[in-house]
Amino acid sequence: MAVYAAQRLDGYQTGRGVAYGIDPWTKQAALEGMIDPENIHFWDQCPYEITYTDCVKAIKRLGLQGYCRLIRAQAHTVANQFAEISVGLLHLDGNHSAEPTIRETREWFPKVAVGGFIVVDDIAWKEADVFTVRPAVEWMLERGCAIVDQSVRNCLVLEKRCE
Repeated sequence: MAVYAAQRLDGYQTGRGVAYGIDPWTKQAALEGMIDPENIHFWDQCPYEITYTDCVKAIKRLGLQGYCRLIRAQAHTVANQFAEISVGLLHLDGNHSAEPTIRETREWFPKVAVGGFIVVDDIAWKEADVFTVRPAVEWMLERGCAIVDQSVRNCLVLEKRCE
């Protein structure tokens, strides 16, 4: 699937593409809306600063500075910095609580070009026995996306087929 998707993206074909990693790497953002004690415990223990630093080091080690940009912010706060239909591949993997998930989806969906792909992982995520990511997937399906791959456990790839 990755090769198929990449072949359809202009940036990949021309060597001009840039991958943006948008994440605040903070406990406060990760815990927003969390109510399940097990999820709270997991995110409370994450080494956010170490994870961010490791990401920066990996980009440098692999020589990807010209292709990768990290933005330390919650994704919904920087969506306005990207033009509509300017994104060829969007990976939604932010906070998985209900409100942050749908907020991020609604902010970023218009940025994805028709024919672009949206990767959604952790589709079985639950808070208090309620699926929190699936409503965002359903919202995108109602707006003309189609599931094009679900071979990876707990993950979907959608293609945006209309504006």
